Amino acid sequence: MKAFVDAAVDYAHKTGKASAIGEFNNISGQFIRGDLYVFAYDYNGTTLTYPYRHDLIGVNRMNAMQVTGKPHIREMAETARNNSGMVYYFTNNPFHHNATVLKMSYLMDVDGTRFVGAGTYMAAGVVTVDITELPPEL
Repeated sequence: MKAFVDAAVDYAHKTGKASAIGEFNNISGQFIRGDLYVFAYDYNGTTLTYPYRHDLIGVNRMNAMQVTGKPHIREMAETARNNSGMVYYFTNNPFHHNATVLKMSYLMDVDGTRFVGAGTYMAAGVVTVDITELPPEL
């Protein structure tokens, strides 16, 4: 996953913002490998790329909450702003009927104005969770 995100950052540096955004949003492009894909946000929380949810492009999601009430886009931005790192969060899996599952994503800063990430879905199918029993970091 880290190498995949590193390659996306290199691509963004080499080709420029507009070209990178176009390629990251292309579901037939080089940054889609099975259920691994690159997504990107600016540091205000605006979605720049999300290949399986084009309806979210241009939408500010900084305060979007996952099922546990944690603002996961905010956490992603903070993690990437500190250069790079992993974030765990619950989200819908477009490859399994949008079931809510745990996802682990690696995030990296591109140029101080935006970041990219890619993640793996930790489980297929619906996850039933008692959110009162989750650790606070989730």
